[in-house]
Amino acid sequence: MGEIYRHLGEWLETKSGHDVETRYTEIGARRAAQGVPLSQLTWTIILTKENLWEFLKRETLAEDLREVLGELEMLQLLDQFFDRAIYYGAIGFERFQAFNPFHRNRELAFSEFMSQKKPPKSQGLIIW
Repeated sequence: MGEIYRHLGEWLETKSGHDVETRYTEIGARRAAQGVPLSQLTWTIILTKENLWEFLKRETLAEDLREVLGELEMLQLLDQFFDRAIYYGAIGFERFQAFNPFHRNRELAFSEFMSQKKPPKSQGLIIW
């Protein structure tokens, strides 16, 4: 998840929700292909988010109201980014699991999975 830190500014300023969906669906599928449990994928993203919050709390001091409001907007964008990364990572993980239910060669299955036509865009969260 070091990639998140290296490109975070770009993701927050220029990337759309669709870009986050595309990237983290791929990451979720790749982690499934590597045999990484979904809980570890999710926990890694959560810990990355928490680590960033701690850094921001230590390093950020607001001097006036406008600065505080700007920081709140940035915090909201950060929260949305990480929440979507978790969600779309899980979607990619689940799609790969469905594509490769018999756990055949994961590297080969991942290559086949990524070369197929892209699945339809997500319809959002399913609430039971």
